[in-house]
Amino acid sequence: KTSHPNIVKFIHFSETSNNIYIFMEYCEGGDLATFMKKRGGRLQGTEALQMIMGIVSAVSFLYDHNIIHRDIKPQNILISKGIPKLADFGFAK
Repeated sequence: KTSHPNIVKFIHFSETSNNIYIFMEYCEGGDLATFMKKRGGRLQGTEALQMIMGIVSAVSFLYDHNIIHRDIKPQNILISKGIPKLADFGFAK
């Protein structure tokens, strides 16, 4: 239901008697908080605009599908090949 270029892709889920495993798309760039820290806490104008536009696009898509993320923060935005991807839907409704 959440297939969008700015949302981390869900691949598979597995469960054992003790654990639940969620397999997601690999995002080699890490999270936005770390990404920004490596750049002195700031992003260049075009980089910042790309991040904002990507996340707004993801949130708009979720809104259209009656989903509220409820935990958007830099640690829940992953970077894959320079593209921001919303992750961690643990508080979503």
